[in-house]
Amino acid sequence: MTEAGKPSPIAALTPLKILIVAEKQETLMTDPGRSYVTAIQRAFQGGISESPDGTEKYYAVGDELGVEVQKVCWPDRNAGQARIPLAREPDEITRLLQSCGHLFVVAFLKDGPRLESEFGKWLNTVAQLALQPDNNGRIGLLPIALDTDSEGAQLDQFNEFQRMPISELGEYALRAGYLGLLVLQRTWSLLSDDPDGRMKLFISHAKKDGAPIAMALKSQIESLRWLQRFYDACDILPGTQWRRVLRNGVRDSVVAVLRTDIYEQRPWCVQEIQWAEEFGCPAVVVDLRSATTMPREVLPVAGMVTVRISDGNLVRILNAALREAMRVRLFRRTIRLLEAANVLTAEGTIIVPRPSVSTLGLICEGVTTSPEKIRWVVVPEPFREYLRLPAERLVRAYFPNAKLGTPRDFVI
Repeated sequence: MTEAGKPSPIAALTPLKILIVAEKQETLMTDPGRSYVTAIQRAFQGGISESPDGTEKYYAVGDELGVEVQKVCWPDRNAGQARIPLAREPDEITRLLQSCGHLFVVAFLKDGPRLESEFGKWLNTVAQLALQPDNNGRIGLLPIALDTDSEGAQLDQFNEFQRMPISELGEYALRAGYLGLLVLQRTWSLLSDDPDGRMKLFISHAKKDGAPIAMALKSQIESLRWLQRFYDACDILPGTQWRRVLRNGVRDSVVAVLRTDIYEQRPWCVQEIQWAEEFGCPAVVVDLRSATTMPREVLPVAGMVTVRISDGNLVRILNAALREAMRVRLFRRTIRLLEAANVLTAEGTIIVPRPSVSTLGLICEGVTTSPEKIRWVVVPEPFREYLRLPAERLVRAYFPNAKLGTPRDFVI
């Protein structure tokens, strides 16, 4: 951040940093702590595939989201370890914040950390800074109690942040994967205007052959109290305008498209995925089709992540859905930070959250601002080369003074 309280343009390109901390090195370096760290790293940095031995079966797979994840612990001076660079004092934490938009701290608590300990003092400092109005929701803190002693540890202002016993994440084999999902959800909330909000997943499905998997996914979401679901049979109340409720449900959610054999034969399923394209909202396609030969594509799914769950792993759906939600949220927060840095202006900027020509056209068509006032049309990543010129011509056709680009294009 600049001295005037505004982010620098370079810092605006880093909307989020994550710090994983523990008091003792072995907490992060040995299982289960090591598995928890890996799951959080994979949630934001992705991975090529799941491990062959199944130890990372529930971790995220996919591209990197561009979020720096750093793990640190206090050195054991008796063992002669060097001091690990870490923001320990208020001014050092402030300097760390100057390099990014938001800082999220995941603290692993073990053996009941005491307030008078160096670790306890640092956690208390982070909590106090997070509560200061000047930081305006820029710092998040998630305390994870790894044992019963840490569940009841008293740390002054630290009590403003709700601890989570690791046992709340269910069966032992699932805890690391669920923790990765939880950190995705909490950072997604931190980057919003509602830091205590819950992400909602819209389950788009055809009843005839998709109801069993839809109900299983619904139950999976409901088992995680920090997520919400939109399921038509439960969320469209009698006497409501169901078309409007459906449309708003898509607009305000992450859409999980359960693409079964019947899916695209159902007009309202097609409508839901078209709304997702129109709004540019996060969406993931779960390919459940049984055919070995597919017809020509008719759905606008080219810009959406696709997953398969032939092994029944519903966590894979949640991983993909939350990562797409985070990708869009990071992009939108970057735009807001660039506006705060006076690089862009809210009234002159159009946000297109997916590099899709159809999404671009639909969003441009819906703009009511005078075309001459639009200066920037921003996408999260460049269009593919063969689509770049058509996309630029489309933008100029609507807004003669506008430039199409990514956030980095307007800074560097």
